[in-house]
Amino acid sequence: MGSILQCPRFSHAFRHGMVFVARPLSSLHIPVLGLPFSQGHSQAPTANPCLRFELLKVSLFFVRRRMPFLDDLHPVTIVIVEDHPDTRTFLTQFLERRGARVVGVSNAAEGLQAVLEHNPHIVLSDLGLPDGSGFDLLRNIRALDSEIHKTPVIAMTAMGKIVERERAIAAGFHEFLRKPFGPDELLRSLESVLR
Repeated sequence: MGSILQCPRFSHAFRHGMVFVARPLSSLHIPVLGLPFSQGHSQAPTANPCLRFELLKVSLFFVRRRMPFLDDLHPVTIVIVEDHPDTRTFLTQFLERRGARVVGVSNAAEGLQAVLEHNPHIVLSDLGLPDGSGFDLLRNIRALDSEIHKTPVIAMTAMGKIVERERAIAAGFHEFLRKPFGPDELLRSLESVLR
């Protein structure tokens, strides 16, 4: 399976804010990202990574039209803690295009180290991480002696049940994003934390 990041059509579509649609491959129950080149491309399975991408573990990030608010995030620094590399790259590119300084890491230990080194304005953390959870990371940040312990943390998870959201907010996360989420949801969460 080819990587979507190696596909020039994907890169072009991403840069220009085209719409991406997620559809299940019904026979295998595999999430598939159908690119908006034609209806035929989003219906017929193919091994060509530039037409469809079988995403076995990826949490989909829908790229939509350019948002009118929070268009300039300079000089905001954001640490992204996400173990799936494609999702982490999508988020990083999207936020960097809006002027943010982004540090992307793949686990809770690296996330805490990035917070200590870069003193970010916001942390975006997946709740499910290879070496623990976003809850562990949040507790470790809050246990710091410096002012960094007040850093706002936004939770991201595919487990979008109401009880999970309530648990996250009760634990001290400032916002809760259920995957898959769109750029508008992400930017609104950032706006609510930054203002």
